[in-house]
Amino acid sequence: MTTVDPLDVLEAVAGLDMRPVRLPGVTVLRTQDRPDAGVGNAVHHREPVRVDQLDEVLDDAARRFGHPQTTPRAVVHHDRQLHDAAVARADVAVSALVSAVLDEPVGTPAAWPRRDDIHLGAPTDDRGWHAVSVLHRHAAGDAEDAHGEDDDRARGGQDDRLRWWVAGQRQLVALGRARIVRAERFGTPVGTATLVWEPRVEVGQDHAGLAVITDVIVHPAHRRLGIASTMVAALLDAHLAAFPRALVATLADASLEEPLLEAGWRVDARLSVLERRG
Repeated sequence: MTTVDPLDVLEAVAGLDMRPVRLPGVTVLRTQDRPDAGVGNAVHHREPVRVDQLDEVLDDAARRFGHPQTTPRAVVHHDRQLHDAAVARADVAVSALVSAVLDEPVGTPAAWPRRDDIHLGAPTDDRGWHAVSVLHRHAAGDAEDAHGEDDDRARGGQDDRLRWWVAGQRQLVALGRARIVRAERFGTPVGTATLVWEPRVEVGQDHAGLAVITDVIVHPAHRRLGIASTMVAALLDAHLAAFPRALVATLADASLEEPLLEAGWRVDARLSVLERRG
């Protein structure tokens, strides 16, 4: 049964502007031009962290990032005691992520519903990419997306950061490192999804390269209609046709674990994202 380090999955979707620096036991992600990007200003701990190391881990993250607008994060492999201790503290914000893979055989689950009334296509011009940016306002449908980004997207309060993020995705596509699909229903953009391709990650002898499904977004008025599964299936069909031995993974908020299981994913790892409040 194949597994993948969830930190490899998280770093694969970090984007071109986020420079990972591998150090003994940790990877430091730093985004010089966007100190407000939580996912891109973080310390990823590759070794287990004990509950009595919580303050040490948070202090270490604070020392590494000196910009006043930066709230650095520590990302650790999930430990129940550590996670519960962090949740119990008023001065620590904590969120949980799950890493999931598609089980063998590699391929798109045939059971995934695919709507034939949805037009799928890649954004090809500025107008198409603008539509992707607008759809990003509705990421996850709540105040927090799969990376733990807590912002008021629905009212456009983070448009500058969203434009920056989508511009990074556009660069990945141009470099052959990502595929993006946009869904239209009745002529209106209603969803977008991304597959990021990282061929250099070690994923075992039976596989070659890591493909990560990320940023699956459907407008709230069009959810629970099979649009998300239609987009993901299309991305995987295209990618696996070209790279049939890719390991397919995704990373999502822990609240989405049950829907992932129902959709054919196997959750095999968890992460805790920690940061100091205030």
